[in-house]
Amino acid sequence: WGVTATHGQRMRFDEANAAGGIRFNGVQHAIVVGNFIGVDIKGHRYWHGAQAAAQAGLTNAAFLRARIEFIESHLAPGEAHEIWLPFPDPQPRDERGTKRLTGAPFLERYRRLLGPGGIVHVKTDSRFLHEQTRLSAAASGVQITHEIADLYADPVATCQPLLREWLAIRTRYEERWLRRGSTISYLQLKL
Repeated sequence: WGVTATHGQRMRFDEANAAGGIRFNGVQHAIVVGNFIGVDIKGHRYWHGAQAAAQAGLTNAAFLRARIEFIESHLAPGEAHEIWLPFPDPQPRDERGTKRLTGAPFLERYRRLLGPGGIVHVKTDSRFLHEQTRLSAAASGVQITHEIADLYADPVATCQPLLREWLAIRTRYEERWLRRGSTISYLQLKL
């Protein structure tokens, strides 16, 4: 990634549903504020985002088809500054948290990928995942710097302006869960 990145800008990566789940203006906004890499094993989930980025001529966006377990084969230690985990699978049967993207093994992997003060953002409709993420963070010595139990009912005024803009971007999955009456929560972890 370092060869093609716009040097001097922070790099973010988005796992799980990558940029394909974000509407085009969301993708365009997200990519404009820094370097962006969407990562997913299922290419169809980020194809629309990749197409939109290509049509807009954005050069600071990349899309990687890979299993998140192997992300360290694609990014150097300290190369990323932020990780977004929009609506990861809660993996309720994974008692040890080894498959859960916010479990201790993944938090350690993210710690290696992120530079000092790196941030992991988690949006979820799963109360189980929210609570398991809190437990994993505590067990791993990870600080929760921001927590919103209901993203659309609780005020986000305490968030920094750029974070408020990012949180306002809704994925297709998020819109689906909101239509079903689900509560969306947010956690910001500082590694």
